[in-house]
Amino acid sequence: MIEVATLKTKRHLAWWLIPLASLLLAITLGATSWTKQGVEITLQFEQGYGVQPGSSLKYRGIAVGMVESVLLMDEALEGIKVTVRLTPEARHIASKGSVFWVNRAEVGISGVSGLDALVGATYINVLPGKGEAQYRFVGVGSAPLNSGLEPGGIEVTLQAERMGGLRAGAPVRYRQITIGKVMTIGLSSDASAVEAQVYIQPKYLNLVRSGTHFWQSGGISATAGLSGFSLKVDSLTNAVLGGVALAVPEKPGHVVHQGHRFKLHDEVKPSWLTWRPSVPLGNPLLPDSVALPELKFAVLRWKESSYGVMESDEQRQGWLLAYEGGWLGPNDLMQLSEDALQNQGQLEVAGEVFTITNKLADKSHLLWLKSADDKLSVNLVSGRQSLGPEDIVIVRDEQALLRQVSASRIVVDEGYWQLDPMLVFGSRWHGAAVLSAKDGKLLGQLSVQEEGDVQVLLMPVSIPK
Repeated sequence: MIEVATLKTKRHLAWWLIPLASLLLAITLGATSWTKQGVEITLQFEQGYGVQPGSSLKYRGIAVGMVESVLLMDEALEGIKVTVRLTPEARHIASKGSVFWVNRAEVGISGVSGLDALVGATYINVLPGKGEAQYRFVGVGSAPLNSGLEPGGIEVTLQAERMGGLRAGAPVRYRQITIGKVMTIGLSSDASAVEAQVYIQPKYLNLVRSGTHFWQSGGISATAGLSGFSLKVDSLTNAVLGGVALAVPEKPGHVVHQGHRFKLHDEVKPSWLTWRPSVPLGNPLLPDSVALPELKFAVLRWKESSYGVMESDEQRQGWLLAYEGGWLGPNDLMQLSEDALQNQGQLEVAGEVFTITNKLADKSHLLWLKSADDKLSVNLVSGRQSLGPEDIVIVRDEQALLRQVSASRIVVDEGYWQLDPMLVFGSRWHGAAVLSAKDGKLLGQLSVQEEGDVQVLLMPVSIPK
């Protein structure tokens, strides 16, 4: 009988697995390093104004990037090319619509700006945009008019028959005190009038009432008569820039909201200058006796793995609201990322530490955590559901920083409100309380996402405890 030979195959480790594993590891390490390094952008300026490698890029006084190189442009040396490396958390600045300028001392008829450039290092300022990703920008020569505006102010529209001496950047004054400035000037949609967009500082919002009168205050007027010749000159600032003045009657009327329209008169009537109304300055955005909510800053921390190779410490920050004996806040402040290791993280707020084990399902609603602090059992604010978009006031932090948003800039979505993308809210507004401008009731909390979307997470029928 013929025996059948049995062949035994000796197994070897495939040699190609070693370089493949090395390649995957290199790609993973490179991707992680690139993510933590930040985005590189290129800026073009006509002049360098002392910018050099190591100079900072700042937004609202906070460094968000650093200059890596400063070179002359290749095309006939017609400018300066500046390469900037953004910090990882400032990646959104590389967006269409961002405006960059070099901070420098400027002397103008309206005053002196950028004095810190005389005593400190030169740096670049940025006003972030809200468009798609972009990595090459052309800088502007000076700060845009809407830079540095104090949050919480209001913009109204002034309509005039002609432009006269009005100029963008001109001051808006009440009793010769500057309370705002002219932002833009243009024709109305049907070209029948001139329209000026005017910004009023938060402190002076109570002066802008339905009965307030505005007029052009710049210029020089001369009169001649039997008694002689009279020359009347306004302040030098208004004479050159073309300013706007306003007067409030004894019965001022109700407080107006964003976008309200006023007539801009060519000149003041003498009777307006005799008005002496008693108008309390401060914040008129909410009804009297409304208690502001108690907000505390919270940090959620956890660990993640990158491609199963490296661990990294992650965190999410925002505001939680003391409500019904616990903390109310956006879903993503109380639930972990899908990539969290060991399904565990820690939430710290007002000295309390919570262990978080559930993972994020969606970001479209509020969650509640019971507190061990008995003092939270008393509500400072009461909530209600809203039947549709309404004027709102957004309250942030213990200092009660407020911003008003008109109902016209709100779009209803499934379970939440979407705010106009032209409204800029930084990450520090995440979790801010949203109150009704009508009755001061709590309507929900703000959600500011990394991609720039800003939503109002509405109060549910019952708190999801």
